[in-house]
Amino acid sequence: MIIAQNVFPVIIAKTKWQDRHLLGEAFDKEINDILSAVPDDRKIDTAKGEYSTTIRQFNDVMNLPSMAPFRTWAESVMKDLWKEIGYEDCDIAIERSWINQFFKGSKLGGHAHGSTEMVMTYYHKMPPGSSAITFYNPFEGQTGMAPYKQKLFTIQPEEGDLLAWPGFLWHEVEEQPVDAGRMAISMHVHQGSYSLANRWRKIS
Repeated sequence: MIIAQNVFPVIIAKTKWQDRHLLGEAFDKEINDILSAVPDDRKIDTAKGEYSTTIRQFNDVMNLPSMAPFRTWAESVMKDLWKEIGYEDCDIAIERSWINQFFKGSKLGGHAHGSTEMVMTYYHKMPPGSSAITFYNPFEGQTGMAPYKQKLFTIQPEEGDLLAWPGFLWHEVEEQPVDAGRMAISMHVHQGSYSLANRWRKIS
């Protein structure tokens, strides 16, 4: 089941992968071996903020063979979400994917994902007390109407949760308060092949 919340109003969707056990010990060993080779002092500036020096990042995680079951499920979720918000059926293109590993003191400063149509993040490891994600109202100050007055919207993800939101939506990850590693898999999702008609919301 997909729960779509009309925030700001902007759609932020949340669902849970019931078969998350399919990313088992083999995947954990594979990704931990990869991440252990990434320097802890990696630092990447963003428009308003920065990655903490203790974040480890690995790109193209969705292309790992062990990710095949998750990729199939994530693509089906994205198709269902686009149908729910009014688009015709379309192909899904995952153009970029990466995994972030957070440790105590790690944080991810405010940023957006430019022209990306949708961002999806799957929370693979969320130890108790792990940091939340906060979204910022893109319409703040534009109108006095009640739906636009909410400045922030914070979600505390759990293991197995998947969130999806438009790429333009500004967001940040709060500082990780616990020692145990927080691990999230993110991806940029675009509509693949489509006709011009499929780009418009159905209103009748």
